[in-house]
Parts: sequence; C-alpha cells; structure tokens
Amino acid sequence: MLEVLEIAISAAEREDWLSVTRSLQTLPLANRTLAGTLADSEWQTARQLALSVLCQGDFQQKWEIVKILSKLGDAVVPNLIAILEDSSTNLDSRWFTARLLSEWPRPDCILALANLLQKTQEEDLALIASQSLAQLGIPAIAVLNQLLAVPDSRLLSVRALAQIRRPETITPLLQVVQDTDVSVRTAAIEALGSFHDKRILPVLVTAMKDQASNVRREAIAALGRRHLTQLPANFAHQLQTLLHDLDESVCQQAAVALGRLGTEEAATILFPVFKSPATPMSLKQTLILALSWIETANALSYLEEGLRWSDPGLCREIIMALGRQERPSLVIQATKILQDFMDSGQNATSEPLVKQAIATALGDLGRREALATLEQLAADPNTSVRLHAIAALKKIRQFSIT
Repeated sequence: MLEVLEIAISAAEREDWLSVTRSLQTLPLANRTLAGTLADSEWQTARQLALSVLCQGDFQQKWEIVKILSKLGDAVVPNLIAILEDSSTNLDSRWFTARLLSEWPRPDCILALANLLQKTQEEDLALIASQSLAQLGIPAIAVLNQLLAVPDSRLLSVRALAQIRRPETITPLLQVVQDTDVSVRTAAIEALGSFHDKRILPVLVTAMKDQASNVRREAIAALGRRHLTQLPANFAHQLQTLLHDLDESVCQQAAVALGRLGTEEAATILFPVFKSPATPMSLKQTLILALSWIETANALSYLEEGLRWSDPGLCREIIMALGRQERPSLVIQATKILQDFMDSGQNATSEPLVKQAIATALGDLGRREALATLEQLAADPNTSVRLHAIAALKKIRQFSIT
C-alpha cells in the first residue's frame, strides 16, 4: 500500500482529520496516468478515509475533502447517498454531500436529491438540494423524463423537475398534468405556472375544473400571476364560479386572482360575496384585501359600504386596507371614508382597537384634512388610542413640513 495512505490511516486512528485530508491531497488523482497505478484496494481505502473526513471533520476539512471525493470515482456514490439520507448525520456533512452529488447526473443521485427536497425540514438542506438539481440541468431533465414512466418515482421526478425551472422541463411536465395521482397533477401544474409557453394556458384553464381542490387552487394561482392580456376573455366569469367552491382555499385563491385583475368587473363580482351573510369570515378578510388591490373609486365605495354592516373585527380589516391606498385620488377618498365612519356613531367606532386602526390609517394616508379627527382621537379616554392618534398627528405634520 502507498506510504501516503498508511500515514492517512494512522492519522485517522488518532482522529486527526486535518492530517488525513493533507495526506489524501497528495494522491495523484488529477493525473489519470498516475491515478491508474492505484490498486483497487487503495482506491477503496482512499474513499473510506475521505468519507470519514466528510462525516467527522470540521467545516474547512469537509470543504477540502469534497474536492477529493469528486475524483474518487462512481463507487463512492452509494456511500454519499447513504450519508445524505441518514437524518442522524450532522447537517454540514449532509449539506456538502448534497452539493457533491451534483457531480453525477445519475438516476440514483437525482432521486436522492429530490427525496431530500421533499422530506427535509432544514431550509439550508432544501436550498442546496434544489441548487444541485438545477446545476445538473439538462442531463437531470433527461433522466427525470425517463423516471416519469416509473409509478413509484413519478412524484419525486415531477418535484425535481419543478426545482430545475428550465424551459426544457415543460414537455415532460405536460405529460403528467392528467396523471391519476393528485399530488403529481398538483406539482406539475404548480411548476408549469412559472412559464409562459403558449401550450400552458389551455392546460391551466382546464385544471381550474379539476376534481381535486389542490389542482384547482394551483391553476388559479398560476393564472392569477399572469398579465390581463395573457388571460382568456372570460377569466373573471370563471373565477366568479370558483368563489363558491366547496373548498374554501379555492375560494380564497379565486378572490386573490380577481383582486390582481384590477378591473371594475372584478370588483362587481367580489362585492356580493363579501356582502353575503353566508360567506365565512376568513374569506371575507381575503375579499377585503382583493377589493383594496383593485384601486378604483367603486372598489373603495364597496369597502365603505362594508363598514356599515361589518363587525368590529372586519371593520378593522377594512380600515387597514383603506390606509394602504397610494393613488392621490384614492387617498383623498379613503380619508373621507374614514372620517365619515368615525362621525357615524356606529357601535364599532366606540371600540378602542377600531379607533386605533383609524388613527394609524389616517396617519399613513397623510392628508391634513384628517387633523381634526385625529385631534379628537388624541383626547380619547383610552391611552392606546391617544398614543396612536398622537403618532399619526406627528406623521402628518412632518409630511407637511417636508
């Protein structure tokens, strides 16, 4: 056996991983001719020593040893996958292993990375796994495309393709949008939603009618991120139906998509659902946000009407939404709505939390005509209301000076 390996073995017995690393760095791995003189047993010894450093060395030693491991041949791959999949192994070792596996565009490596991505709760591991898959790129896509034909690996393959995010993944993903497995369809639709290929729009529109709520939700989310000119002409009407879906999460997503449309038609569709006594409170909160995103005078008028019959909790949501308006004309309108509400004498206006929200919103809107209302709130018996009103007054006066 080479003397350098004997030295490395002796150092490993003392757990001197720095000396092991330095010894392995002297091996002629970069020179193929010289490396070919190593016996199989010497290759195996070198691999075992390097793996020991990967598992037990410090961060810098692991950083150096992965450079050696990448040159020790395919035989090291099963050991690396075992380290990656062992949740009891320290985080640094698994992180370096996930990074190292991007050197091998093999099905077992790709599936191991995809599996880690699905199961790990460690953000750093998930990130490096996705980066490694992306680095594998087109070779990984080719392997994953083949693995789509294997039922047991189809879901992991789709999720891995979703992480690569290259146009070359579109064709294989389109193959599984009607898969019998709901999870596969959901992952495929979510991934396809990132692209603007002309083949995808009809697929997303069809997926809005899928029997599985997860698929419907992902399709709505994907379409909701697209520009108005890239959507079907009847998109708002289709979303109107989905506002009454049996799954509330689908209703929520439909409301968000309508808000992003930003049209008067969208506001007209949202308001009756917001007003309905049958609409759950959690959905009403989303509808308030959606109406505020539309940024039209009519949408704010709908929110103003909501202040007349909503409970104090929803009133606070409406008030905060009004306070986030930025267009000059809408800032003026929102300020007047809040002043009129404060003067209305409704039961909700006696609630300290509602008054705090009004003070904060008026301060954010920054209109001087709100000073009288804020001065009234600054004299409120409730200390917190007074403090919020004083802070809002300072903000408006500061805006006026600057």
